[in-house]
Amino acid sequence: MSSAHDVTIPFGNIALDGTLHLPDAPGPHPALAMLAGSGPDDRDAWGYFPPIRDAFLGAGLAVLSWDKPGVGTSTGDWQEQTFFDRADEALAALSWLRERADIDAGRVGVWGHSQGGWIAQIVAARDPSLAFAIINSGPGVDVIVQDLYGVEHTLRQSGAGDAEVAEAIAYMERIHAAAVAGMPHATFVTEVMEPARGTPGFEYFGEVDPGLWGFLIRNLTQPYDPSDALERISCPVLAIFGE
Repeated sequence: MSSAHDVTIPFGNIALDGTLHLPDAPGPHPALAMLAGSGPDDRDAWGYFPPIRDAFLGAGLAVLSWDKPGVGTSTGDWQEQTFFDRADEALAALSWLRERADIDAGRVGVWGHSQGGWIAQIVAARDPSLAFAIINSGPGVDVIVQDLYGVEHTLRQSGAGDAEVAEAIAYMERIHAAAVAGMPHATFVTEVMEPARGTPGFEYFGEVDPGLWGFLIRNLTQPYDPSDALERISCPVLAIFGE
């Protein structure tokens, strides 16, 4: 059994609305913050989080998660964030969590999925008091390498041949180059996206609207290299991968 409490976490001029789940046992509790992957995730990651959260609660941990900025009832806009902004957001949530009387401030960690795994790495490198970090399918490479890997293996899983994979990779490389150059969205649509419509790999990103294009530009012009963070992490890390 557990109890759920709606909470609001201040982060600069943004109000992050979320839920703190507490085990049905006397506190103070060890706790973790759940960090979602890419895209407009709410506090439950649209249904992905609850069964994982229940396992943590069953093990006696309190669990905090929140709507990304601009999602659900949180203010702000997640598309205006870099990975480093997301890490700052998580650090603010951890600070808020540690201040609660029902939480054991010395036993607070993070769980991050996919892009959230990248964020968990940054958080763990920046916060020497973090008790642990769990990284679920969190890449150990940068965004560009991960995108190229992702599009190739997504196509191969669907039965695509070498020529189709090569065409898709070339399109992804054009996206990366355009983002790094800060190409205006209208120019990107005309020169890069529209010529690729209907070709292999187009659906990996699909339609790239101005908001998503701004997000890609921000995160490719301020790149994150996991080796920078991984070398500085001192807390225990559990990295989980599957096939």
